[in-house]
Amino acid sequence: MDRLRSYDGQSLYYTKNLDTLDHQSGLWTRSVRGGPERLVLESVCCRAFSVMEDGIYYRPVPGPGEGSSLRFYDFAARENREVAAIDEYVRNGLTVSPDRKTFLFGAATQVGSNIMIVDNFH
Repeated sequence: MDRLRSYDGQSLYYTKNLDTLDHQSGLWTRSVRGGPERLVLESVCCRAFSVMEDGIYYRPVPGPGEGSSLRFYDFAARENREVAAIDEYVRNGLTVSPDRKTFLFGAATQVGSNIMIVDNFH
């Protein structure tokens, strides 16, 4: 399950404005006490993000000609870095183990559709 609450319990993280064609949305945060929301990441694909105490692991929407990747946004440095390249088509969600050695996400090795025509079906 994606963490939506910060480790100190003072902020919520969420996506919005999901475009159903490319599954892209920004990642936003807001204090649980109210106040204005703030854009943290401009591109998060398929709600694939996990909030940690020092940053956020996420999958951005790849640009034209780019491969997919798992990235980490460091709160203190305010910098992004690639953690791993991803060959599969990532589906919704991302979970990171507490020791950060294991990442769990849904993936599809083949994306497409099949059409089957069945004649004389009874």
